Amino acid sequence: MDSDIFATGLSWEAYLASMTSERALLASKVAGFHLPPDEAAFWAGYPQPLNVLIFTEDWCQDSVTALPPLVAVARTAPSITLRVQRRSEATGLARALLKREYPPVPVFLFYDAAFHELGRFIASPVGWDEVMADSEQRVWLRSDPALYDALWAELELAQFRAIVGG
Repeated sequence: MDSDIFATGLSWEAYLASMTSERALLASKVAGFHLPPDEAAFWAGYPQPLNVLIFTEDWCQDSVTALPPLVAVARTAPSITLRVQRRSEATGLARALLKREYPPVPVFLFYDAAFHELGRFIASPVGWDEVMADSEQRVWLRSDPALYDALWAELELAQFRAIVGG
């Protein structure tokens, strides 16, 4: 990864404007998502430049769930730059970076200022599969979309902090 490749991605705003499906839902979820106070304080004071390359697709419901916390973090931390690639339009890049024939979505790749990779978010937060493995809990979470999103966001934000060493 380098700055030229990173720059080929869309800004968050350009991606949102270009969406052909789920745009209203995603925009609503982004507008309604607020970082918990401890997360807001951490990210507001985050001093290091951080570049996050996102692979997604408009139709992906996991992306609709995963993007609001990331966008909130980026809006809180002026040192964070987001760039978005549609996997279908950047399949070769996704395959090269992820070393997978069929890269999943969403994927967030975190890079420092020199584009050294710091960590990855792939498909769902660390710990999510364990949460959803409990059939009773899975039914309960799926019956309450707000609770589902809140638990997902909690795990996702913890993973972001772990990636940057916070």
